[in-house]
Amino acid sequence: MTRIVNKRQLSDFLGYSEVTLTAWQGEDPPLPVQRHGINGAENAYSTADVITWLLRRAARKACETTPRDRLYHVDAQLRELALAHKRGELVPAADVEAAWTALVLAARKALLALPGPLAQRLEVSPGVEKKRHVLREEIDRALAGLASGDDLERLFEEYVARFVQRVAAAAELTPEQDANE
Repeated sequence: MTRIVNKRQLSDFLGYSEVTLTAWQGEDPPLPVQRHGINGAENAYSTADVITWLLRRAARKACETTPRDRLYHVDAQLRELALAHKRGELVPAADVEAAWTALVLAARKALLALPGPLAQRLEVSPGVEKKRHVLREEIDRALAGLASGDDLERLFEEYVARFVQRVAAAAELTPEQDANE
């Protein structure tokens, strides 16, 4: 049941001071006023509307993150990154970019090598189906070369060497010291 009350009665009903109620009228959204007082008359408040507003306000406040919450979250993330770095679990973006570039260049090389053998084989292949078969064989050969090629093995070995150096540096050991211990 809704009661229409003035600010003092609302203060008594809710257990908050009139100063707090006035402050809440300045919030966004503001404390709902049923009827604004004019020329010195008091404001009127619907208790049901005010209780609904208080519940929504409490729900909003519960979901808000404070600057302290954000700072705590960022600090935790930085600590996790530092720990992952110490463990050698992070791969520097430059290493990923270098490896990716080498893979793309190897794929480019394999694709650019296709026209020579393909032109000769397609010239002597009768019919569309035979030509498709020749194309598939050459593409499969190029992909197999990429999957097991020397370029990939070399890239992997270089990456492992850089990774070992980073882990050793993180542990403040040189690779030789690490091997001797």
